[in-house]
Amino acid sequence: MAQLFEAEQSNETPIAVERLLGDIRDVLPTDGILISGIGVRHALAQHIRFTQPMTHIVGSGYGTMGQEVAAALGAKLARPEVPVVAVVGDGAFRSTMQTLLPAVEYGVNAIWVIMNNYSYNIIALYQKRHWKRLTGTEFRIEGSDEPYNPDFAELARVFGACGKRVERPEDFKPALEEAIRAERPYVLDVITTQESRSRASGHRAVNDILSKEWTGEPV
Repeated sequence: MAQLFEAEQSNETPIAVERLLGDIRDVLPTDGILISGIGVRHALAQHIRFTQPMTHIVGSGYGTMGQEVAAALGAKLARPEVPVVAVVGDGAFRSTMQTLLPAVEYGVNAIWVIMNNYSYNIIALYQKRHWKRLTGTEFRIEGSDEPYNPDFAELARVFGACGKRVERPEDFKPALEEAIRAERPYVLDVITTQESRSRASGHRAVNDILSKEWTGEPV
């Protein structure tokens, strides 16, 4: 646990995922609703303690990538009086970012925190562990090593929402507080690390898959 708490204080750039989640925990009120997808759900559970029912919506198991983007609309419509924050990977946001259109059109004032690491990071993790190579999981300009993502904050503004890009850890809390006060659909494009220090606890087959090199035999 000490390692997790230490990571929450990290001042490194790109921003550590643990620092990001700890800051969300500190800013979001206890009755606020936090939505997460399948990629970050284990790390999120290690950094945020929920004390009120119906305040966490999580994609799990065979949940569809990008569901957390649209789920924010339903949560905010159901509980318009509380902040609704969706923590979403950049790959997932790419899948369903058209959600911003009805959010602006109907004034659904949810907040999306995009963990921008220029990759399908969870899929890349499995590829590196098993096959020592990456295929189709990094967002790059074809024929170069230049990472590519659109400017999600600018994209939000083009849609008619609010958007801000966050690159330094000390800027995230003020940005999230501003997004909550704004009462507008709001996108925070946060440049984050690709490697998380959070580790799953207990025993499940997936832990074996993540901790061992694949030999070609069933784990």
